[in-house]
Parts: sequence; C-alpha cells; structure tokens
Amino acid sequence: MPSAAATPATPAVSVTPAGSAGGGGVLERAVAWAEALCSEPRPADVAAFGGEGLLLRVDVPTRHGAEQPHLVHYRRTREGRWEAGWTMPWATQAVAVDGGYVCVRREQGRTLIVRRPAGGGPEQVLFSTPGRAGALAVRPGGSAVAVSTTTYGGPGEHPEDVLAGSDAVWAQGCDMTLSHAKQPQGPWQVHLLSLDGAPPRALTPHMPAGLALTGESAWSGPATLLLGVQRHHRDGIRRFGLLAQTLTPLTPLAPNAGDDAGGGGVVAELFSDSVDLCYPVQGEDGQVAYLATTVRRDNEPVSQYACLLDHLLQPRLLPAEGGLWQRPVGWDGPRRLLCTAESGPRRGLYVHDLDHGTWQPVPLPASVTSARIHAGRAAVLTSAPDTPPALDVTTLPTTTTPTRAPAHAPAPAPAPATVTAATPGTTPAPATPASAVTASPSAPAVAASAATTPAPASAVAAPAVTAPAARGRVVERVVAAEAPVLPGRLSYRPQRIPTAGGEVASWVCLPEGPPRGTVVLFHGGPFKSWSDWSWRWNPWPFVACGFAVVLVEPPMSLGYPDAVRTGWRQWRGGTAACAAAQVEAVRGAEGLLDSPLALMGGSFGGYLALTTAETLNPDLVVAHAAPLDLAQVAESSDVGWQWIREFGDPTHWRPLYQLNSLFPRPVAAGTRVLLSHGLQDGLVPPTETLRTHRALARQGVRSEVAFFRSEAHPLSRPGNIRAWYRWVLSATTEELTPPNQPTPPTGEQPPAAGAQPASAGEQATRVGGLGPLDRERGLPPGPSAAAPAGRRRLAAPPLADVPAGDRLSWSASQSTPPAGQSRPDGRGPVPAAREDARTGTARELAPPVHESGPDTGAVPAVAAGRTGATRDGLTATDSLTAADGLTAADGFPAGAGAQAIAAGVHGSYDSHDSHDGHDGHDGHDGHDGHGGHDGAGGRGGRGAS
Repeated sequence: MPSAAATPATPAVSVTPAGSAGGGGVLERAVAWAEALCSEPRPADVAAFGGEGLLLRVDVPTRHGAEQPHLVHYRRTREGRWEAGWTMPWATQAVAVDGGYVCVRREQGRTLIVRRPAGGGPEQVLFSTPGRAGALAVRPGGSAVAVSTTTYGGPGEHPEDVLAGSDAVWAQGCDMTLSHAKQPQGPWQVHLLSLDGAPPRALTPHMPAGLALTGESAWSGPATLLLGVQRHHRDGIRRFGLLAQTLTPLTPLAPNAGDDAGGGGVVAELFSDSVDLCYPVQGEDGQVAYLATTVRRDNEPVSQYACLLDHLLQPRLLPAEGGLWQRPVGWDGPRRLLCTAESGPRRGLYVHDLDHGTWQPVPLPASVTSARIHAGRAAVLTSAPDTPPALDVTTLPTTTTPTRAPAHAPAPAPAPATVTAATPGTTPAPATPASAVTASPSAPAVAASAATTPAPASAVAAPAVTAPAARGRVVERVVAAEAPVLPGRLSYRPQRIPTAGGEVASWVCLPEGPPRGTVVLFHGGPFKSWSDWSWRWNPWPFVACGFAVVLVEPPMSLGYPDAVRTGWRQWRGGTAACAAAQVEAVRGAEGLLDSPLALMGGSFGGYLALTTAETLNPDLVVAHAAPLDLAQVAESSDVGWQWIREFGDPTHWRPLYQLNSLFPRPVAAGTRVLLSHGLQDGLVPPTETLRTHRALARQGVRSEVAFFRSEAHPLSRPGNIRAWYRWVLSATTEELTPPNQPTPPTGEQPPAAGAQPASAGEQATRVGGLGPLDRERGLPPGPSAAAPAGRRRLAAPPLADVPAGDRLSWSASQSTPPAGQSRPDGRGPVPAAREDARTGTARELAPPVHESGPDTGAVPAVAAGRTGATRDGLTATDSLTAADGLTAADGFPAGAGAQAIAAGVHGSYDSHDSHDGHDGHDGHDGHDGHGGHDGAGGRGGRGAS
C-alpha cells in the first residue's frame, strides 16, 4: 500500500502476477491473481481522525494464513503530504483525544485500553480486561472516555446446582444460542476512564428487568450517558433502544464500585414504537445521531433513517431524497450531520445542514467504505468493484443556495417521548401512553417538552438538494491498496425487469478477448450490494481465467429502495425469480446465452445460486454457508430473531418458510456443485450444507463439500480464501470448457515478487510506504504510488422527492404484536413457463408471491451501508467466535473483533463486515449489522460469506 501525494499525477505501481505476460496457462494466471489478492494488506476502517492526524485500521495477512489487525498512524506534513508514523499491532479501534488517541489492542491474552500520544511516545494503560471491548465514547470536554467491556465465562450454573460438576451451559428463555454455549459471555460492564491519571470508575447501572446492554454508548452532554440496550421477547422478537444514565455531578464516583448507577444517578429506559436505534454517532458538543431501522407493521418492509436526539432526548427522523437509506457517520459542528446513503452504483457521503434544511452530496471518486469527520474535513476510505480501497482527506462543501425550493414548511415540533425513569436497583414504573411523559424529578436531563401533535408523514417532504461548492475544495491522497493489473473492463448496467417493482442493476466484467463462459456472482445479505471492492468475492480472478463475470444486484440490494418490496418475504418468487431474469438479460445483451454458465454466492448469495439453478440450468454451482431450509435456520441460528422479524414465527408461518426454502431438486443430475461452510458459523448452522450435500448426492448431482474448521460465517482467513480460489477456479475451468476446447494446463505458479506475505509486521509497513517497521528492519520502501489517472467514474442517478417521517415518540409499553393473523395460503400464483435458451426445455420463472395479512412480529432491521463494519461478509456476530478471522491458536482469542460491538450486535443480514463485518450484538452488520442493521447498517445477522 504505497503513499501518495496530494495531487497524484502518475499511475500507481501494481503487482503483475506471474504468467500474465507471455507463456503460462490461463488457469495459472488466474490462480496467481488470486494469490496476489490474498497477500495484500487490507485497509478496513478509518478508526480515528483528529487534529493530530488519523489512524487507519489495516488487516495484514500472515505467513500462517490468518490476518493480524494493525492501527497505522498518519500525520500531515507542512507541505500537505501524509506520512506514516507509528504502527500498533493487534489493535482494532480508537478514538481521538487531546494530544493523541485512546486505542484498543490485545496483548498476552488480555484486551488493553491504552492512551497513545500522537507523536508515538510511550503509551499509558488505562484499563485491562481478559474479555473484549465494545464502544469507546469520549465525554464532552475530553477529560474521560467511557468504555464497555465484557468477559468470557465458564459453564453456567443451574439455580439448584443439579448440574454441578459438569461442563453444561444452562439457560432459560428463547435467546439462548450455540455461540454462547461454546463460549459463555458475561454481561457488559461500563467504566469511566479518566485521562488525568485517576483510577477507572464503574458506571454499570442496575439493569431494569428484561433488558441487557449491547455494548454501545454515547454521551448526550457531559452528564448523560446513552447506553444501547435490547429486550428479547418470549415470541422471539428482539427490540433495540436506549438506557439514559444521568450522572449527578454532586456525588463523587467511587473507583471500582461494582454495579454503581453513576453515584446516585438515574436511569431512564427509552424505546420507540416506530424504530430500533443503534450505531450512535456522537458530536463534540454531545449531540447524538443514530441509525434508525423501522419496525415492520403488517407486511411492509423495513427502511432506515438518520435519527437525531435533542438535549431533551426527543427522537427525530431526518428524511433523505428518493427513499435512500442513510446512516450517520459523523458531525461537522453542532448543526451539520454527515451520513452515507447508497444509490445505484455508489454509496455516497452527504451533509445534512440542520439550520438550512439542505442535504448536500460530498464529491468522492468511489463508494464510501468508512468515514471520520473533523473540523470541516473528512477522512474517507473509498473503493469500487474495479478499484481497491484508497484513503483520502477532503474538505467538506459549504452550504450553498438550494437548487430548488424546499417542498415543505418547517418541520413540526417534536412529539413527546415516553420516558420511564427508574432509580438504581428498582424495576421501572409502567410506561405511559405516547401522549404523556413521566420522568423522575431528579433527572432533568431526560425531561420532555410539551406535547404537540406531529404532522402526518405525507406532509413531511425531503430537504432540498444543494449543488456542491467546488471552489476551494482540497483532496489529499493518504494511501491506497494495491492489486494486480485488472485483466478486463467493468461496466454498470441498470435494468428494468417487469417483476422487480423498480430499477435494479448488474455489473459486467469482461475479459480482453471473447469470453469462454459466464460466471454469475450473487452477493450476500440480502441487504448488500457490489458497490465496493471485495477481497473475498472478487470477480477478477475469474476474468483472468477468460470468463465474463456478472455481479447481480437483485431486489433487496442496497441502493434500489423501490425494489425492496418485491423481495420482502418473497425470496424465491420475488428476489430469485428477478435475479434469474437479470442474468438472462445480461447474457442476451452480451451474446452469451449459449456459453457455459456457473452460479456462485455466499450466504444469501449461495441461496440464490442454488435457487436460480433450477431455472438457469448451469454447468457449475458454488455456494458457501447458504441458508436453504429457512425454518430450520430460523429455529437454530444465533440470530433467529431476525428471521422471525421478517417471516414470522416458524411454527405459525411454516408454509411461508417452506415456500421460500430451497426446493427438493434444484440442480439437474450430473451437474457439479461445490459446497463449503465454516464449522464455527453461528448464523447459518453448518448442518445446512451437510444436509444439502447428502441430498444432492442421492439425486445424482456431482456434489463436493469442504468444511473450514477455523471459520465462522464468512470465509475470512487469507489462507482459506486462497485455497477456496484454487478449488473453485480449477472446477470452473474444467466445467466451463467446451468439449472441443482443451482445458488450460494446470499447476500453480507463485505470484510476482512482493505479493507473498513476509510477516505481519513487514506487511503493515507497506501501508504508507517506508513506515517505522521498514526502517527498523532495514527494508526497502514500499512501491511509490498515486491514484490511477483518468479512471472512468460513475455518476449516481438523479435523486427524487419522497415523503418521510419526521418526529417520533417513545413507546408507551413493549407490547407484543397481535396474534391470530391469517396464515399464508398455498404456493401462490402459478409460475409462468419460459423456454431455456440453451436446451429448449421449459423452465418455471416464478412471479413474486404476494402474501396477505400482517405477521406476528416486527421485521429485521437492515444494514445501511456497511460503513464502519468489517468488510466483505464479516459481521459482528462472527466476532463472538472468530474475530477478524483469527482463532485462539493464532494468539488472538475468539470474539475480540474489530469493533466487536458492531459485529455481534449489528451487522447486516449477512453481516458484513466486523463491526465486523461494521458487527454487534448477536448479529444485530454492513453495510455489514440491526438484522442487518452488515452490516449496511442494520442489526446483524445473516451474512455474506
């Protein structure tokens, strides 16, 4: 990963795999491409950005096939260039404080919270725990940091000791998970870490009955700490809200006081009837924004908004243009909130000016993966399917005159919240109706404003879009990842499919010569997209092998809000049927209908690969960690509550689950199928793959299966990804080679010099060229580099007006959705027959299946843009079993992921990406997250693999 100047003018130096120039077979070139891909350090997250520089998290492949997380510090020189300073190994997250950073890292089996000066001087250990760390929240004023931590426990004890002497893990309630049985987790604890040398102070409140902390936290002013909480209902539904803890400044906090509720403070439980809240973004002055995921009513799909909490803790939704799902990422002063939102081919960065009522895009070269904001500038990590991640620092546009007048009057006053206050150690009083407010007299920070009636949703329009102020804008390149020279070209194809309900799209990667066949990749999720560079499901090794690659974005993909309804609770008749039509449309346009075909995907993408095989009649199917019997997955998954939120109770709604599950004979006899799964997967049980493999083998399908013993839901260890590519590329070449064309010679050749990982430390130094470890080891500087000049850029489609809600109310009570709703009836409309273009055989292309009647549960939250989560299918929940792709054998204990908070708790269905994974509480990430908050943002779960 070379460093670059502020205005790069020369092409980046790339690694060319062995065999790419003359000699060597096609397969060798493709395998070398994949080898180089798996050897490159991976920028994952902008961990912190402040006046002293920035910290970039980089995951570095190691010699033994794992990944080692590093934080790399960059500082800006007087000439406007960014230089690498120091590197902190085994570090995953950080926040900027005066004079430096507070970071989280592992050492000798413990998690350390340390303060590191920006200049790289000796660090100060603020806190140590044998478990893992969740959120870091800087107290307004900068004098202290609140941190959430949890420890790993042993086997649980039965109340009557009847299991004493055994290794049993005992539990009650429907929220028990196999991940907890494998590695019991203690409850989250909250501590206040002083930056002036005082000892840590316990802030863990006495929890109201039925609530559990999630590990998230943010300050709403110096006296009020907002803690993320969850309530798991007996019917399987899980809701996410806040616990406001007001600290009384007159009562000193005792060091290590156990479960001290803030030295006489008050806690107030805050839940909304309308949305779940997660992923807090705190401003310097205590303003807080959350990702809000709507709670489904009847059969309506979910959506996501930015939600503000004012100083009275009143929630307010911010509308976005065109129904785009947005996720807060930072504040530029007290009245400018920055959010990401995905539209078509690009995940953009936007500025909400709360004073002027404008919503303004920030010009960027590619999709936003991660962003941090400081003093009118943004440190943004961007990428595209044909562009590896690059980190830039850009000035933010100033507010300009709206391009058109706002279509609405000023927003109505906030509706009152229902605030239930409770003193420490007591059960909160019953909640009041939404029109009333109850608050403890001793808790002025959670008092509510006078009751007002909010305007109907139809009366609240989106803000005006302003033209970017380009004058004076400065963009400075910090660092960019490397990749081999691309073996082909990429194009983005918007598509209009009659059954889609709105625009969808596909990306097409074509080799330089005539394609030898077509490889189709389906993303996980379902709330994800192909708008980023992928280290896991990368199309270019297949293009290097001479194949055309189609990256399908079917209904429920992020960036196409009008098509969400088509796939909601209609995975097979809606999403899969439309995806098959998209594939055929692309193949027809490229003249590839008669060419060999392979279908591939992970998690939800693996489900689509197997489900569309019945219609598309492929030569090869590849699926990793695919959920196929949806009822069984919902009953046994660690995030079963997410399935219940979309499809309902698996007992009551079993016909709907069966209707959307993989049918008994999806693949024709004689077809080759490669199935794989991680044995530590808690999101989709590995038995799904074993059961499917056995069934296919009995039906005469040439099924093969590989179980990765160290992996969780995503395949994340570079060594395992490298082996997977060798297996799959070899099978693709064999199965997609026409009978009259000889198979390219097999056998691998090593990638070019510099592509093989040396060691984690040496790899980390490639971030920014000649880094500190380079100098220590006497290594030559990494390749010099700048961003490629003249690369094609994609313009996002124009935005349109759409009504959105504005003010919300806290719920009066946690009521269970009404029971006794009608069941889905039969298999829905009869599928329309179509003729297979290759064989002439009649195939069924099922139209969307429309169910009637509301469900008994709310819907899963969705991940809004994997910003902040670990990327490429890594979710928070995965952090509970294999954080960052490492196991205890690697010296990095399971569950200590980068931003584990966003990982286990939030992730997207697939959950991406670590917080990874962006992942979270039991999978709530994301673009990784609730239920997918992959993560885009959404509370986690079903993940991309």
